[in-house]
Amino acid sequence: MLILIFGVIALFGSRMIGVDSQPDMGEMAPDFAVTRNDSTVSLHDLRGKYVLLEFWSSADANSRLKSNEYNMLPITDAGRLKRLSVNFDRSEELFNEIVSRDHLHPEEQYFAGDANLDKIIQDYGVNQGYNSYLIDPQGKIIAINPDNNYLSQYFKMRPALSYK
Repeated sequence: MLILIFGVIALFGSRMIGVDSQPDMGEMAPDFAVTRNDSTVSLHDLRGKYVLLEFWSSADANSRLKSNEYNMLPITDAGRLKRLSVNFDRSEELFNEIVSRDHLHPEEQYFAGDANLDKIIQDYGVNQGYNSYLIDPQGKIIAINPDNNYLSQYFKMRPALSYK
């Protein structure tokens, strides 16, 4: 009985006291902003579009592979889908080298750096894993860690988006 009580406290208590937790499907995606060169993008600015938000790091092989998979996604941006890929490496030079070597689309890649880093980690529980999120035009999370097959099927039913 004590184990059950402790489990319930641990499960619900972490959200209540603000310990890092990952957002769930159906919740509004927490807003944040990232900068690349002279441009800044925030989730709020992308309202009205679907957003494929992903977090990755070279230290986490699965998240880097997932970023490469998303890079091959056969959906073109018809004005309704924006990919926002946020990297958590310690070095911006390493990040830039990986983007180049992995042939990632640089306009979709952002280095988290120090700006808003703590907020992103807190709001998305990044220290618990590098997840990806599909966010609808109203800002609500509609899928967590979707694979390319799921995304292709989801957007196949939405003809405003075209395929490569």
